[in-house]
Amino acid sequence: LAPPGSDGPYSAGSGGENLDTVSTSLDSSGEDTGVVSGQTQSASLKDTWIGTIGRQAVWEVARRVVRFRYFAWCLPRRPSDFARGIRLLGAYKQRGWFQSLRMEAPVDRTGKSLPWLTYPAIDWLDSVLRPEHRVFEYGMGGSTVWMAARVQSVSSVDNNAEYVSHFPLPANAHVTVAECGGTRIHAEPGDAYVSTIERQERPFDVVLIDGVARLSCVEPAHRALAADGLIIFDNTDMPTYQPSLQQLRDLGYLRIDFFGTRPLYSMLGCTSVFSRDMAKWLRDAKPPH
Repeated sequence: LAPPGSDGPYSAGSGGENLDTVSTSLDSSGEDTGVVSGQTQSASLKDTWIGTIGRQAVWEVARRVVRFRYFAWCLPRRPSDFARGIRLLGAYKQRGWFQSLRMEAPVDRTGKSLPWLTYPAIDWLDSVLRPEHRVFEYGMGGSTVWMAARVQSVSSVDNNAEYVSHFPLPANAHVTVAECGGTRIHAEPGDAYVSTIERQERPFDVVLIDGVARLSCVEPAHRALAADGLIIFDNTDMPTYQPSLQQLRDLGYLRIDFFGTRPLYSMLGCTSVFSRDMAKWLRDAKPPH
C-alpha cells in the first residue's frame, strides 16, 4: 500500500465504476447532566489544535531520533565495507527500491505497482498465483493492481476513499469503501469494513489481511476461504498481531514467514502466508526466474 494521502504514480478519478461505498454510524444516547468530568476536560484538551500539534511534534522528534540511531548503526565500520555496501545497493536498485523512494509508492524499477509486502513474499506469491484464482483484500493498494494482472479477479475493501481514488482500477478489480468503527487492531462483530467479505461471492482462493482491524478480519477470512486457500498476513513480526498467528494455528493453518525489506522501507519486516493445505501451494510453485 502506498502512504495515505500520497499520489505516488497514480492518478485520481480512474476506475470509479468499480467502486462501492458503505458507511456506518454509531449512535450514543444519554442525558446531559451539565457536569463535565476531569476525564472529559482532558479529552477536550487533547482534541484542540494545541494538543494535536504537540503530539505531532513529539512524534516527529521521536521518529527522527530513531532514524538517526538506525543510520548510525548501519554505517560501515571499516573502509573495505563501503565497496561491499555499494554492491548491496545494486541489488536494491535492481529491486526498484530507489524507484519506490522517488515515486513515494511501492513500485518496481520500471514504476509498476507492487504489493507493500516484503520482497521475498512478493517473489513467492508471483510463483504461486494463477489466472483462475479469486482474491479478496482487506486493504487495497498497489497489491490490487499487481494481483489483478495475475489472477481472475480481485475484490477489496478499504476505509479511505481518498486513498482509493489514487489507483486506476483494472476491469477485474473491484473496491468497496467501508467505514471501520474500530481501530487498526480490532473492530466489533458486524462492522461494515470487517463484514464486507461476507457480502461477496465465495469462496476465495487467496485473502490478504493488510488493512485496519486485522485481528477481527481473521475469522471472516477463514470462513470465506476455500479449504485449500491461502491467507496472506502482513507485519506478523509486530507483537500486536501475534494473537492472529495463534488463532490461525488453532484453526489448522500451517505458516511460512518471509522476512526481508520492502518497498520504501529499509528495516526488516515479515509477511506470513497461511494455508491448511500448504503442500498444494509449494507443489504448484513455479521455478524462480
